[in-house]
Amino acid sequence: MDDKLLFLNIGWMKNYRGLKDGDRIEGGGNFVTQNGFGHEVFNFQPINGKMFGFVEPKTTSARHGRNSLHLEKIEQSAAGKDQIDGVLVIWTALQPETKGTLIVGWYKNATVYRNEQSDIKRPFNNENLGYFIEANGKDCVLLAENYRTKKVPRMGKGWMGRSNIWYANYPNVINYRQGVFDYINENSSPANDVSNVYQPDLDVRKSAEVVPTGRVKIDFKIKKPTQKDFQKQLKEFSKNEERGDLYPVFLRMVEDGYCWEACVFMLSTWNFASFRYAIRGFDFKSFDKTIKKLLPCFKIFLKFNIENINLTEHEADIKKIFNILYEIKGIQSTGAPKLMHLFAPEVFVMWDGYIRKFYGFKKGDDTDYLNFLVKMQKDFSKIKFHSKKITLAKAIDQYNYVKITLPGLAVNKRKRER
Repeated sequence: MDDKLLFLNIGWMKNYRGLKDGDRIEGGGNFVTQNGFGHEVFNFQPINGKMFGFVEPKTTSARHGRNSLHLEKIEQSAAGKDQIDGVLVIWTALQPETKGTLIVGWYKNATVYRNEQSDIKRPFNNENLGYFIEANGKDCVLLAENYRTKKVPRMGKGWMGRSNIWYANYPNVINYRQGVFDYINENSSPANDVSNVYQPDLDVRKSAEVVPTGRVKIDFKIKKPTQKDFQKQLKEFSKNEERGDLYPVFLRMVEDGYCWEACVFMLSTWNFASFRYAIRGFDFKSFDKTIKKLLPCFKIFLKFNIENINLTEHEADIKKIFNILYEIKGIQSTGAPKLMHLFAPEVFVMWDGYIRKFYGFKKGDDTDYLNFLVKMQKDFSKIKFHSKKITLAKAIDQYNYVKITLPGLAVNKRKRER
């Protein structure tokens, strides 16, 4: 266990930037219960480009004050030292409704101090709030509440217990430790999936890709998918999406000339949420004519793929096709790219509501879809992919589905169950 890792349990908050804008702290121990606040309320409040985090260690008497952190439990060579650098600090909290302990955020490359520091002015409630952890703002990530899904087990010896400090240094937690590093560093979890990561530092937000809510779309150091993660998510898709077996059926129907039938079959299975409300009064004859009129437009794209097409040159044709399909009841924003992919599978990447909103395309109109294609072309430009079964455009869709849609569906399912 060479990597330096520390788990710190705090009260549950939305933003950790003070008790304002309706944000309040829940849980966090007796101090919070008695005083209505905890010193961690500013853990994600940037000060001069840095974050300063507090955790409440086990207290002794008033004469001795707060206990110290045992740095040697993070790394043996830190024995006798006042601080240790390069630590991945994981902030956890008890979810108020489910009562499960979840990861709420982290500081990468953090400095951990043995004793509480008080050199930074953070006045609150007639006292200055100290800190134990310091990190650069760009290395700090706070997860939106809906995407705090990574659980921290409390399974007895070696695992997190009643203390707010967990060093995770027992042999029986090695696999979990590695899983946490993968969760954060390899972009392989919901933590880096949906519009779920909030960068508290305004300057960093301005320099990153931000959606209007101020939530950064991806982890700041992982702005594009890695080859390793791309391959991993494609394998996950085959395990989790049973409807994927229908895809070659759709394509074969188009090849055999059953074009409008293939579209209806696809809409009935892959766009069911919208199409089910339109199917009773759906004008199949008119739809058949529309598809036949679009076939010459689709032929323009058959000599290209998502890697080599100049999307700007073909903007008018892309928007024309999108809008014609978009206007049909039951197809609209989600269904249009699906049908476009069916007739030009090398170029058009499918999306759904989760995917387009994650990438910041909230309107879902023709301009959004064009810009979505531009982003997919750019973000996946370094990915090497060769398959006889699917195109890169389809593989990108599968990657997005596993990384974005599935976690979003899981969150909504939990909401309904509550």
